[in-house]
Amino acid sequence: MIIFDTGLIVAAADKNDDQHEVAVRLFVEAKLAGERVAVTQMVLAEVCYHLQERAGSAVEAAFLDSIADRSIRLLELDPEDVRNIAALSRRFAGFPLGGTDASVAVAADRYGVKKIATFDRRHFPSLTPRSGGHFELLPESF
Repeated sequence: MIIFDTGLIVAAADKNDDQHEVAVRLFVEAKLAGERVAVTQMVLAEVCYHLQERAGSAVEAAFLDSIADRSIRLLELDPEDVRNIAALSRRFAGFPLGGTDASVAVAADRYGVKKIATFDRRHFPSLTPRSGGHFELLPESF
């Protein structure tokens, strides 16, 4: 499984985004490799906001359809996850690390996922899984 951050999904859905081709290629590569694409509930909300603003209702609805038909897995967050998101947000307040990015890292820990798809090379390289090691940030060449 690969957990996707907001920026990659928005770029894949918005043909006018500078990173559109890179994002689409990552989705295609994930599918060909048999990887499951997943998002947190917080990423879902943030993606909807940006797609509505940038690409319109039809594109936003298509993204929501991909969640409803389970093409993209929606990862649930429980109260303990939210507590951990808040703790990460406090710990990295100087970045600042927002709750949505923190939700990706917390969900990766909870679900045992090491692969995170993001264009964010400011925050995510500083985050490490509780199990040790590092997250694998995709796309690698970004």
